[in-house]
Amino acid sequence: AYELIMPSDERGMIEYDHQAFEKLPQEEKNKITAFIDFIFSQNRES
Repeated sequence: AYELIMPSDERGMIEYDHQAFEKLPQEEKNKITAFIDFIFSQNRES
């Protein structure tokens, strides 16, 4: 719920449909989290 206190134009915030995300099964939420983690790991400075 930190999104409620952060300005919607906060730099670095990921924009997504919070209501649609909440309706997803946990398995799908886990896939999204894993994908985000994968992208971060591919772009870390060595």
